[in-house]
Amino acid sequence: MMPTIHFRLPENERSEFRGNQNERSAFRRSQNAPHTFQPIIRRLTLAAFLLPTLAFADPRIRTEDYSNQKVYPIYAQVGRAAMVQLADGEFLDTQSSLTGMGDALAWKLAVRGNNIIFKPVEEKPVTNLIVVSNKRTYAFDLKLASNKQPPTYILRFRYPEEIRQARAAKAAKRHAAEQALQQAGGVQAMGDNRNYWGYGDKTLAPTAMWDNGRFTYFRFNNGRTLPVIYRINADGSESLTDSHTEGDTTVVHETA
Repeated sequence: MMPTIHFRLPENERSEFRGNQNERSAFRRSQNAPHTFQPIIRRLTLAAFLLPTLAFADPRIRTEDYSNQKVYPIYAQVGRAAMVQLADGEFLDTQSSLTGMGDALAWKLAVRGNNIIFKPVEEKPVTNLIVVSNKRTYAFDLKLASNKQPPTYILRFRYPEEIRQARAAKAAKRHAAEQALQQAGGVQAMGDNRNYWGYGDKTLAPTAMWDNGRFTYFRFNNGRTLPVIYRINADGSESLTDSHTEGDTTVVHETA
């Protein structure tokens, strides 16, 4: 079992507990503390952290890495629709966007948001398609499907450059937090708030918990797996917090 710590927002924004009382534990800051919040620790199975594993991948649904130097094939069938799905926030309704098709009479095409849906209406619809969105340019070869090459139903994209930028930004944020922590004098300093109390299953609780007004610290027994820490937002959704570990202590780069 792998425990997960959830951050709760102030009392008037939090929702009710769910589950067995013996399977959860909580630590709550004193009501007279300046920033009231309630982290909740509960057990989750390791499976909750694993992506769903499919028994097989359907070749009619593809995901490709985006490159403006690549032409992407789409295999069509008369009587079957195909969809190209661009990134969230990408669309084709600006003055600079366009779609251009070599043989427009051989295809029906519709655009809705970041989705482009088209289907062949002639027996020999082989042509090309150029798409210019508000962010990127795409080139497609529209071909006929065959027994060896199944039709394309959905084509989606991964964007490696955006992934690299997001990782770099996260690394920079973590580095800045670690630098600030070093300047603050390390893991534990005078004046830290340690006024917490808890209830529930003590085997899930940290051995110590405190904050310094900028970071929140959870110290655990060295023999236990350190948990993953999430924040429960005001709307009830969960988001992963930025954190790092120092020995047996998890340091969250925020307070609630």
